Amino acid sequence: MISQFFILSPRGDVIIRRDYLGNVPKTSTETFFRTSKFYKAGEEAPPIFTVDGVSYLSVKDGGVHLVATTRDNVSPSFVLEFLKRISVIIKDYCGSLSEEAIRKNFPLIYELLDEVVDYGLPQNTSTEALKTFIQNEATVVAPPLALKAAFGLTKGPTGVFKSVLDTTRTDGKRRDEIYVDVVERLSMTFNAAGNPVSSQIDGSIQVKSYLAGNPPIKIKLNDDLLITRRDGSGYNGGGAGFSGFSAGDYAADSSLVILDDVNFHECANLDAFDTERSISLVPPDGEFALANYRTSHGLRPPFRLSITTEADAASDHKV
Repeated sequence: MISQFFILSPRGDVIIRRDYLGNVPKTSTETFFRTSKFYKAGEEAPPIFTVDGVSYLSVKDGGVHLVATTRDNVSPSFVLEFLKRISVIIKDYCGSLSEEAIRKNFPLIYELLDEVVDYGLPQNTSTEALKTFIQNEATVVAPPLALKAAFGLTKGPTGVFKSVLDTTRTDGKRRDEIYVDVVERLSMTFNAAGNPVSSQIDGSIQVKSYLAGNPPIKIKLNDDLLITRRDGSGYNGGGAGFSGFSAGDYAADSSLVILDDVNFHECANLDAFDTERSISLVPPDGEFALANYRTSHGLRPPFRLSITTEADAASDHKV
């Protein structure tokens, strides 16, 4: 159970605050900011720490801190995921998450919090379901230029900033749009000779839906896609005479795409996925991850790593 929720600016100013149980001191915002800023001789503060019996759980997004406090023994991962969901909801309704966006949408954000949390218990974090109860209009604010440059948000689908409330407009200015973005993170380990030892890609298919009425859609993926944990005996969607394949058949010069593991959003209908590599869905409003995947096959480093060492005569250490 959450005792308090608040959002702090980079300077420690309280932008949003809700006290649900009254069992945590009102000075908790100052305690959190002071502790996180001067944590243990300059070390970066962890997302969870305890001061005087109060647990502080926080995530940082858009330059602001989203913080929950509690005195109960709650699941840390549950609370952190809840804070991430609040940040996504604010982005869906306000276009972005920043100090300016929050200050220009005070009534809307407090209305959202009243629907999301009831007496410290998270209730509903679905962007689509919340639209039924929201009466305030949103003021869409794009991220500051500094955040755009830092996160590459100047172009592409990720650079679209609008409110899900636009799908209910009746003034003729509504635009039905949907954006699909593939976001990947590459992790590689190199040996002393500069050759890759291990590599892995963690990716996500991010969807932003601004379609009025939530019409059903279908997304088609590569026919030469193999998911090792799902396909088992091989994917037989290559047509007549195709006997299937497995990860062991993969060659470095092959066009085959191999994924180690994939998990899909609950809205994904996978009835035709094994035969057609297509996903049918009724996309919910706002941003969501249609699929998260992981692969370690056939990765080529995007750059070369050259290692050189020089002996230091004044040092006792030998190279």
